[in-house]
Amino acid sequence: MSKKWGMIGVVLLVAGCTHPPPRSLPPLLALDPGSCQPSIVLQAATPVALGEPETEKNEVMFGDYGPCVLQSDGSPANYHVFRLPPADLPYLVTVRTEPVGPAYLVVQAQTLAADGSVIRTLDPDKFTFHGTSLMVLVRSQPGQEYLVVRSDGSRVGRAFDQIAETSLLYTTTTTTTVKGHTFFSSTSSPVGGSSQGTYVFSHNGSLHVTAKPIVGG
Repeated sequence: MSKKWGMIGVVLLVAGCTHPPPRSLPPLLALDPGSCQPSIVLQAATPVALGEPETEKNEVMFGDYGPCVLQSDGSPANYHVFRLPPADLPYLVTVRTEPVGPAYLVVQAQTLAADGSVIRTLDPDKFTFHGTSLMVLVRSQPGQEYLVVRSDGSRVGRAFDQIAETSLLYTTTTTTTVKGHTFFSSTSSPVGGSSQGTYVFSHNGSLHVTAKPIVGG
């Protein structure tokens, strides 16, 4: 009997040490215009808490199940609306996407006033690679009430490669090649080694939006 319970204990221990498989989504390359709204709905905006760190809880997943809008040119786009913190004190908003398997969410963004009028448009070329992430920083401005992030159909479908190499100094250099254009970025990493991945810009993937106070204004 003791041997039986010992074996069960070993099985439970091994099961407790296993890790879930990496998340992976097939790239979503097309949206059904018939399922999209004619305009963006601001009332369901997700509030962004000033100073809250990036966690799994504030991750937004884009997919074929979320809100979709028909844009001015008739093309569909997935979108998500965030309510920005009051601009009493200056802060920086980080908009960051990252791949989920081969699916790499590619986006554009706008800040809006309370009445929905556009204050600032963040063109796709404002987003730059930082490691395996694509991100942009936005400084707070008076009157900014909302941030709308939508998938960028003009770039959906582009495939690209990323190679991450970590040196003995724990600096990871990520090389991203998109249609013959090469981008380099460096980040810190706790381990050495290298990895390579092929991704496709898509309407689906992972998005984080956080806001951090600017020290000293």
